Amino acid sequence: MPQQINPLCKATGSHDWQETVSHTYRTCKRSGCRAAQRLVAGTWKQVASPSPTHQQQDIASSSLLWGTQQWNALTFPYPGYDPAREQYMEQQYHKAVTDEQHYRAAHRKIGGA
Repeated sequence: MPQQINPLCKATGSHDWQETVSHTYRTCKRSGCRAAQRLVAGTWKQVASPSPTHQQQDIASSSLLWGTQQWNALTFPYPGYDPAREQYMEQQYHKAVTDEQHYRAAHRKIGGA
């Protein structure tokens, strides 16, 4: 995430620094500005640099369950799996939802409590 800068800081090119508990650390006190510096060998250095772009993690090296040997050991399709049966059951589910919505729309009370 890039460093957020207050529009006034951006326009003027300078910050309104305030000291913190440490004498070697300071932050901008303008609202919405997250600029911070630390004192290194007598020179103020930026603390936060823009973070590197997010890179997609390799799935094989992922620490998530499906990147583990436990997941890979599971077999799919499981014994007895029937894709035609699964498709039929999905169609029946969606038909049931549609039928219920039509029923509720037809029997909706209009007005009064």
